[in-house]
Amino acid sequence: MPARLRARLDALEVTTVRRRRAGAAGAAEPVVDPDLLLSLGSACQAREVVRFDYEGGTMAAIGEGAGAFRPPRRVEPHHLVTSDGRWYLVAFDLDRDDWRMFRVDRMRLRTGTGPRFTFREVPGGSVADFVSSRISGSPSPIHGEAVLHARATDVAPWVGGQGLCEPLPDVDGVPRCRVGLGSWSWGGLAARFGAFDVPFEVEGPPELVAATRELAGRYRAALPDDVPSQ
Repeated sequence: MPARLRARLDALEVTTVRRRRAGAAGAAEPVVDPDLLLSLGSACQAREVVRFDYEGGTMAAIGEGAGAFRPPRRVEPHHLVTSDGRWYLVAFDLDRDDWRMFRVDRMRLRTGTGPRFTFREVPGGSVADFVSSRISGSPSPIHGEAVLHARATDVAPWVGGQGLCEPLPDVDGVPRCRVGLGSWSWGGLAARFGAFDVPFEVEGPPELVAATRELAGRYRAALPDDVPSQ
């Protein structure tokens, strides 16, 4: 990705949800215009309504040979999501009065944005859970968050299933991002944060804090007595 786009994308909040697609081995992933991602990401941050034509939806003719097109979709954009190389927009559809997911490669954005809107909570409160349930139907049973000392653009591709990566301001020159992950157990979740191989601070919930302390104790106990601490 060009440096100018990478720097601008680093300021956007992106969710990564990883899944397995049967029969997709070797299949080419759809190409998405980086400028479209930037426009959608900016609209998410500014909380501005967007309009777009949608392949298979708004760009499908009404009636055979009618030559007419459905009105553009009007949505409140909530979050950009990447899953196995595909980009999605999680948004509240104003005309259908419900939450929807749209594949970005099928969108054709209309010029200009609409009015500002009041923030809505995604169903269940978790973008990652909402997307995972729509894609795979099997969200993780537990979730926790930690602040990693790394850039969001470096971490986001590796957060895995039901993962959230949110850029945070640097502190004393140290890059930071908030990561939310799901897992099968609190101990397993604590180990997942450690696997990023960067310093991190657990934010919660309390069960994750306790599991991280326990895991740290196990690692200390596993070291030979002659290994100096650093």
